[in-house]
Amino acid sequence: DRSTWGLTDCSEVMTDADDQTYDRQIRLWGVNTQARIRASKILLVGMGGVCGEIAKNLTLSGIGQLTIADNNDVEHSDLESNFLISKESLGTNRAIGCLPALRELNPAVTLVAVTTPFLEFTRDFVSTFQLVIVTQSTQSVEEHISQLCRSAAVPFFTCHSFGLFSFLFVDLLNTTYRLDNQEKELSLTYPSLTAVRSCRWANLKKWKNIDSLWFAFEAWREIRESHNLELKPSTFTVTQEHIDHIATAHQIPSSVISLELVQQLAESTGIETAPVNAVMGGMIGQEVVKVISGVGAPIQNFFCFDAMAGRGVVQLVLPTPNN
Repeated sequence: DRSTWGLTDCSEVMTDADDQTYDRQIRLWGVNTQARIRASKILLVGMGGVCGEIAKNLTLSGIGQLTIADNNDVEHSDLESNFLISKESLGTNRAIGCLPALRELNPAVTLVAVTTPFLEFTRDFVSTFQLVIVTQSTQSVEEHISQLCRSAAVPFFTCHSFGLFSFLFVDLLNTTYRLDNQEKELSLTYPSLTAVRSCRWANLKKWKNIDSLWFAFEAWREIRESHNLELKPSTFTVTQEHIDHIATAHQIPSSVISLELVQQLAESTGIETAPVNAVMGGMIGQEVVKVISGVGAPIQNFFCFDAMAGRGVVQLVLPTPNN
């Protein structure tokens, strides 16, 4: 039961020291939510800049255990994008390199670094967490971990930050929640990442109401996959032919996909900006508290942010059955 996770007595996890340390948060969302935060274990995958923001927020919130996973060593570019990493960590695994700064932020949080290749993660491994958050990862990694989470009934987030743009996908499976100061329980059903991506866009429910940011992001993802492009800066040029090909495959007009937006995403891939990471890190931190507490309407099921236009869009994207 996600709403309790076996926690029947706040005294099981909350000490007098916790009451003092998290006094301001307890005043904001109550001792029961703080107790659930202290009892929770969360996995973060991919310690780039946006994940650094998420890790900071979760550590300061007093999460019980934060496991951070990464398969890359610290490079000079990481010193610019992730404030948790110092130059002393150059050449070490990025997850390990983030540990000292996180410990300094909150010594009460149990921190674990994992260097296992992401595609070797197992169902048994992800089932030990209340939530898994993947960042800046390839489609194969996203879908592998998403499917593991689905089979283990573990909520799953995945996000990307491209220059002045960022995108978040949320899968809370079948979830219940209540609005603040209300007792009525509400429910939501989420499609899996695979279900959304395997659906032809013309068969998405109310596809004409879907924001252009979502189409641009998904178009750029498909172009990256078809051309085997890494999530690194490149000189790849998106053409109208690319857009027409994707539109034809999904049976929608080419005009729905903005060539300008897709090209901006292409030019921004592999580049992270601190303000955009802060926005996405704050948004995800907020959504984590909703998942843990069961209070507040969660995002369903995409959040798209365009800093250049100064707008963020919560976008519902649902595949139709038998699409």
